[in-house]
Amino acid sequence: MNSNQDNEELLQFFLAELEEQLETLEQGILQLENDAENEDVIQTIFRASHNIKGSSAAMGLDVIKELAHQMENVLDRVRKNTLSVTHEVINVLFQCVDVFNKLKAFYSNESTEEVDITMVVQSLIKIQEESTQEVNQLNESTSKQETVTSLSLSLSKEDTEKLTTQQKEGKKLYACVVKIDEQSVMKEVRIQIIYNQLPQISSFHVENVQNPQYEHDEYTVCFVIATDSEESSIHAFLSKIVDVVHVDVQKWSVEEVPLETPALSEDVIPSPTTNTETKLPSSPKNSATSKTPKNKTAKKVHQTLRVDVERLEMLMNLVGEIIIDQTRISQIGSLIRDNPSDELLDEFEQTSVHMSKIVSELQENVMKTRMLPIEQLFSRFPRIVRDVSQTLQKEMELVMEGGETELDRNVIEEISDPMIHIIRNSVDHGLEMPEERKKAGKSEKGKVTISAKHENNQVILTVEDDGAGIDAQKIAQSALNKGIITQEKLETMTESDIHHLIFHSGFSTAKKVSDISGRGVGMDIVRTQIQKLNGTVDIETQKGKGTKMIIKLPLTLAIIKGLLVELNNRMYSIPTNSVVEIVRIQEEEIHMMNGREVANIRNRVLPLVWLHDHFHFPRVENERKSLTVVIIGLAEKRIGLVVDKLIGNQEIVVKSLGSYVGKIKGISGATILGDGGVALILDIISIFSMVEDE
Repeated sequence: MNSNQDNEELLQFFLAELEEQLETLEQGILQLENDAENEDVIQTIFRASHNIKGSSAAMGLDVIKELAHQMENVLDRVRKNTLSVTHEVINVLFQCVDVFNKLKAFYSNESTEEVDITMVVQSLIKIQEESTQEVNQLNESTSKQETVTSLSLSLSKEDTEKLTTQQKEGKKLYACVVKIDEQSVMKEVRIQIIYNQLPQISSFHVENVQNPQYEHDEYTVCFVIATDSEESSIHAFLSKIVDVVHVDVQKWSVEEVPLETPALSEDVIPSPTTNTETKLPSSPKNSATSKTPKNKTAKKVHQTLRVDVERLEMLMNLVGEIIIDQTRISQIGSLIRDNPSDELLDEFEQTSVHMSKIVSELQENVMKTRMLPIEQLFSRFPRIVRDVSQTLQKEMELVMEGGETELDRNVIEEISDPMIHIIRNSVDHGLEMPEERKKAGKSEKGKVTISAKHENNQVILTVEDDGAGIDAQKIAQSALNKGIITQEKLETMTESDIHHLIFHSGFSTAKKVSDISGRGVGMDIVRTQIQKLNGTVDIETQKGKGTKMIIKLPLTLAIIKGLLVELNNRMYSIPTNSVVEIVRIQEEEIHMMNGREVANIRNRVLPLVWLHDHFHFPRVENERKSLTVVIIGLAEKRIGLVVDKLIGNQEIVVKSLGSYVGKIKGISGATILGDGGVALILDIISIFSMVEDE
């Protein structure tokens, strides 16, 4: 493996770890806002920022390291009770998380926008400076009553002579005491890094100066440097090194042997690491300008997925069982060729049945490795709700249920944006202002409930609010004004049909455009994204009581259940989650309406679609004069697909058509059947679109 591949793989692992640490940070900061005295929470987010600093430094990502370092400094002060958790502190910590996420997107090639950390770092520094001023004022009032413990540094004759020479040449000498974090897992490496970096600020240094005070403290090192720099710059430089938690710097001359220096104390709060001579790393370090360490043309980082070891063990066991069965089948095949018998055929059949069972178990377990608890999606919502409610000045409570429900990782990623938009809409449009709620006899604090559950091989996600509900009359009037519907069309629509107009492109009832809503490009995109996942979204609402958005999604996109049908001797598969029912009708039950074939099925007039016509091959003559119709649904819409023959339900593995074939209207992919044949998978969304365009 070459160095570029090594870097790419390391970056992949780093970004996966960073994602986990950012989730920990966001959840921890939310808890800290509600419980500022919770020491466990404080320690958790402190360690998360510390881990980010350490791993980013190891990767050479100075931008992330610098931000994490400054964030860690603030959290360290919170941890030591020298900084109060205020609204300003919480907001700045959240800004850090946002910038971290932007940096993660940049380094994973998900975004090309360069990220500047200057503003948020300056905010962190300001918090530290204000905290230090308060501590200094407190220390000044008690300093006269405190005694300073002294220590002696012993230098060899040779080192003393070299330092004397440096001093005569005009260099300033400083004695430095540096303490490494006791939780550092690479203490010796960190100490060596300090010594390796000293030439950046000094012309000469003496390492490991003997120090009786710290001879039993393996996490503290003492050294002397000769330099042109000022004390403040040295302090800032050393403080920025990973895992350094305390720095003492004191000016010194060779004549002052032995040297007396203040002893380290856990109660001493180090000055902010960025004073008048401390600046953010210069470009390109203060903005993300390279994708990977020393590699500006890195490939896209592959996604990773952590899998429970027990599941991997189960997969290995099942693969072992298949290999055994495969060997046995091969042996039986040889015996049958040499001496066929009913006994061997029975044994062959038994082995085949057993292998089929193992393959089914293997398929199920492989699918489980792709599954993640939807709690990983839910964990993003409290922060969103907090920010939106503060922006809108609405009081609200967020309730989340069913976080343990598992869903395919890819589905979780794809459904994230639609869910976020629905939640923002619930807070913005659904929940009333506190004064309005009070007048309506409700609690001033609104409530949004997000839940997930499994049902019939699907996952049902709901977002429910106890707000004002959807005003059908207001929706209808807005749709008329925008020309989305006509008055004649409106007169034929049910209240439910009117509610679903919010999914129409360009629809909005917002009186003004804001960062939250009102641009008319929201709910239609939400529905489109959900439909691309072979899912549906529906609405239940009651004016004055609230609204519930119901999303139904398949568990996975890799393997689905399909209804196999035949059209002119060609095999097609219809995703069963889109199948409402299957009926048989007589040809005389078909009527023409507005130039389209329709049929009255269960007191509902449904358009009939002959896919033969869309795919340009002839319809099959039917001697029985009856038709098989598969009724498919997309949200509240229904159409009937006329098919020649039903084959049956079957689990199908979805295969892409590939770039060579390209996108075919009405087809979403293909699957390989047991006999080696190919069945095309129908794209339900595209079929509904074709019908609407006719």
